[in-house]
Amino acid sequence: MSRQRLKNLPGGSNPQPLSVVIGHRGLAARFPENTLVSFAAALQAGASMIELDLRLSADGQAVVIHDATVDRTTNGTGLIKSINLKDLQKLDAGYHFSTDGKTRPFRSCGLTVPTLQQVFEAFPQAHIAVELKDDSTALIAEVYRLVKQFGRFDRTLIQVFSIKSKLGKSLRKLDERLITGHTTSEMVLFGTLSRMRLSALWRRRSLILDVPVKRGRLPVVTGSFVKAAHRRGLIVLAWTVNEAKELERLYKLGVDGVYTDDVAAAHTIIEQLRRRYSDGAAR
Repeated sequence: MSRQRLKNLPGGSNPQPLSVVIGHRGLAARFPENTLVSFAAALQAGASMIELDLRLSADGQAVVIHDATVDRTTNGTGLIKSINLKDLQKLDAGYHFSTDGKTRPFRSCGLTVPTLQQVFEAFPQAHIAVELKDDSTALIAEVYRLVKQFGRFDRTLIQVFSIKSKLGKSLRKLDERLITGHTTSEMVLFGTLSRMRLSALWRRRSLILDVPVKRGRLPVVTGSFVKAAHRRGLIVLAWTVNEAKELERLYKLGVDGVYTDDVAAAHTIIEQLRRRYSDGAAR
């Protein structure tokens, strides 16, 4: 198991709850998701890290897009895996974006579907969480190649909860310098054991525990969950959180960080919470 942690990323032993604020697909509430302009805006707004989604194009390139098709976020149609990078990057990645349901301010502004390489080149010092969306050994190999090429082992978190557990585990074996999250089955097991007060039996695979706030109607991030995670030395990152009420609940639980669509708004709310609560009262 890699015991590396992301270089200079707060959380874990940091006394302040919600000290890590992660731009989910960039600043997706205000800019077209998973685009370079969205990532730049999130970092400018004070994101501790930016998060993005990865799939493999027809010609084997790691491209930054959430869905299996280009239909929702571009002016094109079709499966990512059936389109070459050259054709993908002809599409307008700002075509459908709107904040009011009427205007399309980023249409025809030159926004394209970026590659992971372009993101690494554009933001060399940023912490980046990459979520693998394809069950593909080829995608794993390409991500590893790029992380190694750009020397980004201490600034890249590879999320494996969307792929098969077997692939997630094989990724860790490639290089002990890689920093991964936990697979879905590993996180479910931790949650189950924490409710039974048996989390000491759980095998930690990473220092990061990035989890949904809920699974269906079942709450995941609870007081016992957070306490058990911190006893194991884990940094708890919850996704995806945009509501003030939920940010307050997580703050009071001592959660280390959140993924959010609006980094600027989250920072404002968190600062208000810090003024409202002392550390002791918050926990």
